[in-house]
Amino acid sequence: MVKKEKAPGPIEPGEQGPHVERLTQVQVGDGQFMARGIARVKTTRDGKEVILEIPIKSIQSAEAEANEFGLERPLPPREEVAINKGTPLARKFGLADTGGFVDRVKNEDPEYRKALEKYDVDIGFAGMASALDIPLLDGAGNEIPPSNIPKRIEAVRNLGLSTFQLQELAQAVRALTAAKEVEEENF
Repeated sequence: MVKKEKAPGPIEPGEQGPHVERLTQVQVGDGQFMARGIARVKTTRDGKEVILEIPIKSIQSAEAEANEFGLERPLPPREEVAINKGTPLARKFGLADTGGFVDRVKNEDPEYRKALEKYDVDIGFAGMASALDIPLLDGAGNEIPPSNIPKRIEAVRNLGLSTFQLQELAQAVRALTAAKEVEEENF
C-alpha cells in the first residue's frame, strides 16, 4: 500500500493545477507509476469510418519487454578477417607493423536480417499484448491471462489489425509511455 501526504505549495490538489500527491513510500507492484490512456484506431464498417477507443497502459522499454516475454534479439554472425601489415586498414586497427586478425560483424547476412525482422515483428505484437488495458479473449471467449505471453502475442497477431492500425496503436502506447517518462524526469 502507498502512503500519501498532502503536498505543500501554491497549488493544492483539485485546484488550478494537476492533482498532487506526495509519496512517503513506494512498494514494488503498486502500479503508482503506471500511465493509462485511450488509443483511437480507425476502421471501416459498412462503408463508414469508425474510431475504436481502446484502453491502453504504459509499457517498459522494448528491451525490457523483450526480456520479460522471453524474446532474445538475434546477434549478427561474426567472422575473423585477416589484415595484412602495412595496409591502410592495418594502420586503422593499430596493426600496421604486425598485421593480424579483426573480428567483423556481418550485419548484412540474409539469415540474420530475416531473424531480426521476425524479432522486430514479435516484439511489436508482444508490446501490444502487454499494453492492452482490457481483457484479451481467445476465439472461444475465454480470457487469456497476462502471464500467458505466447498465447497473448498469438491472439494479438490474429485480431485482424492492419499494419496502419497496429502502427496507430503502437504510436498511442509510445506517446503515453513517453509522456509518463517526461513527467517523471521533470521531478
